[in-house]
Amino acid sequence: AESETNSVANGGANTDSTAPNNSVGLGSKKSVEAAGVDDATSTPPAAPAPPAEALTAAQKAAEQRKVRAEARARFSAAVSIQSIIRSKLVAAKAKEDQRAIFDKRMSDLIALASILKQSTKADYVPPQATASIMTTQFLFFACPTIIKKKNPSAKIALD
Repeated sequence: AESETNSVANGGANTDSTAPNNSVGLGSKKSVEAAGVDDATSTPPAAPAPPAEALTAAQKAAEQRKVRAEARARFSAAVSIQSIIRSKLVAAKAKEDQRAIFDKRMSDLIALASILKQSTKADYVPPQATASIMTTQFLFFACPTIIKKKNPSAKIALD
């Protein structure tokens, strides 16, 4: 019965690290007698401290959350950088492709103009639709436009 009360008084744990595994805690009658202190003058043991394992587990969990948050931030930054680089590379490729198409059309128009010049002795003026398409294409690769969203919910503003 005495070991049961000692176990309950000590929170169910053996807190005497020097005692063998015999359920005798610091506040037990045997440990008080061994220390040479009278039972009547001893103070009852304080409330059991939280186990060190729980604190370290909580600290470990907090550290792991911090590491995961940093990993998410690094991953998000890497994705953003890759997205920007990819968009710049795709834009450069599109400009090169449009420039190649423009150059091909211009060479075709120059060849057509020279053929018509020889046969009719008149200057060739391309149709308005052809001139419009060629102008739009020229502006695409010659004058880059930056699209900025000042407010995500706002309309796109061209600068």
